[in-house]
Amino acid sequence: MQPSRRTCPLGVTLRLYSLTGVAFGKGAAASWSPRYDFRKNDLPVVLTNREGLYVIIAALCAFIRECASMTGYSFTLRPRNLDDSNHARMPTADQWADLESATGCITGAVIDCCKACSATPYRPCHILKQLADWNELLFHARMQLREMPGSSGKLAMVNIDDSRLYMGEPHHFEVQKSASVMHHLLKHHRCVASLCIASFQFQRYVQPLRDALPYTRLKKLKMTCLASLMSDGLWGAISSLTSLEELECSFFCCCSNYHSNELSSALATLVQTSPSLVVLCLTGISLEEQATKNLLASLTEKGVLRELTFGTRVIPDTCRKELARYLMLTPSLMSFSYTGDTEKTEIAVLEGVLHNRTLSKVTISTFTGHAVSIMLAARILSKSAPIKTFEINYIDKDFQQHNILYDIWLEAPRKNDTLEELSFPCELWNQQQWTNFKSILSSKPRLKRFNIRSHIDSYEYLSDVCHALEDSGVDHKMSCGDYLVEDNIDLLKCKMFSGLTFVNECEDLEATALRQLLDSDHLTSLVLQIPKGNLALCSALAKYLQSTSVLRKLQLRTGHSNGQGFTQEWWHIIVRSLSRNKSIKKLAFFAHNMSDSDVQA
Repeated sequence: MQPSRRTCPLGVTLRLYSLTGVAFGKGAAASWSPRYDFRKNDLPVVLTNREGLYVIIAALCAFIRECASMTGYSFTLRPRNLDDSNHARMPTADQWADLESATGCITGAVIDCCKACSATPYRPCHILKQLADWNELLFHARMQLREMPGSSGKLAMVNIDDSRLYMGEPHHFEVQKSASVMHHLLKHHRCVASLCIASFQFQRYVQPLRDALPYTRLKKLKMTCLASLMSDGLWGAISSLTSLEELECSFFCCCSNYHSNELSSALATLVQTSPSLVVLCLTGISLEEQATKNLLASLTEKGVLRELTFGTRVIPDTCRKELARYLMLTPSLMSFSYTGDTEKTEIAVLEGVLHNRTLSKVTISTFTGHAVSIMLAARILSKSAPIKTFEINYIDKDFQQHNILYDIWLEAPRKNDTLEELSFPCELWNQQQWTNFKSILSSKPRLKRFNIRSHIDSYEYLSDVCHALEDSGVDHKMSCGDYLVEDNIDLLKCKMFSGLTFVNECEDLEATALRQLLDSDHLTSLVLQIPKGNLALCSALAKYLQSTSVLRKLQLRTGHSNGQGFTQEWWHIIVRSLSRNKSIKKLAFFAHNMSDSDVQA
């Protein structure tokens, strides 16, 4: 029975509640939680019930009938079981009337959510002109619409969990409205071509996502989540995404990978049914053996994948031969990234790469350091083949420092005439070996870039590397990434670093570094911690921001100060310096306990 839709001449607004305590009457609203808000001239009524509260339903129905007799409204009562409290209920067709004039949570902008998608091959959808308003509606679902660069009006729906935006705990109807808008956009707007979801959406919106995904026109899907929050409810919908071109699944767990037979089967089916899938990234997942073999067989048969990434323990050891066979036979793969976990699988991967004829980029994120693997990597490095980029970012902690076997990696690149970019860990060689490698770089004009990978525990070796290679005539080819500062700034002027990050809060060291950087032009990113009220550090930052023309990324974090009674001048110095700088393209600011005047500034 469909609910009637009549205009209420008295402008009556009625709100129903699902009971969390035994209370009745207007004054008891604080003991109830809102489930549906009656506004304007709708409205359908959806009542839900909890176990143990059935006795209240009869009294509530009598109350509804009394309201109906007084207002002239007709109501439909549909008992439903509540979903898990962590998941928003999937919107029903009857609820879309409430979205016809949905309002934003910040400016109150009114949006007609039910207007059909107007995108054509020659014209973008009408919602492109109202992205800010739509993003207000999506805010409580922690989602945001963005225009995809160079896509002729295509939109990406991305999560904003990492932005730390917070406006208090929203009411349930606000959360449900955002979930309904997200569901509606995915299901009915073909202009949404990319979706990125994270832990928050997995925790609360599995049901709306599962319902909407089969109707989407997604080209790209990225899923990032804590393994403890995963449920299998979403995976069946993945195999229906036949227009998908890029799929990235990244899950995180402290002890072991996320395991799901349903996901394994869905991936194998997707590869078979999607003719356009060209990018596949799987990390933090343990695939089931038979599904993995089906997946690799389908990848080999299809022969269209261009980029493939496998994280630790994704591929079972029992499937290493199938993986090696795929790498040998694939006619299309151009980029392959692998994180090693077992020696046998790593050897199989390297053998497959050695005989591959299409790969131009190979990345081994974690290298086991097995003797056979070292020899195979040397053969790959010395072969003039399609591979233009070869990266080994980290060697397993159990490897022997300065193992003599790695000497063969010194000469291997000398025989290669196609290599353009190379990456090795900084602890690979000693200072004399790095000095010898310098002559190889000088003799290879085609080798345009060499990246030195480091981490916080390897900085004792990084100093030797920098001293061996700086002022060598090839330092313009070298890159050490970010300089992570703990207790000294000895390498501050080394031009092989492109970023500067202070790991600990050390005010004097930060101020000294900023003063020394006034005549430097090699840093493009800076991460800094500023205690409140520190005028000396703020002034040093202001002078540096005024002098630099190459800084592109700046991240500031305010901390607590030991001083008391300081003025707000420290903050105004930062604001003025930022307003005058013309080079920064990306700014991140993490503030704690800011005053109203600071926020206004």
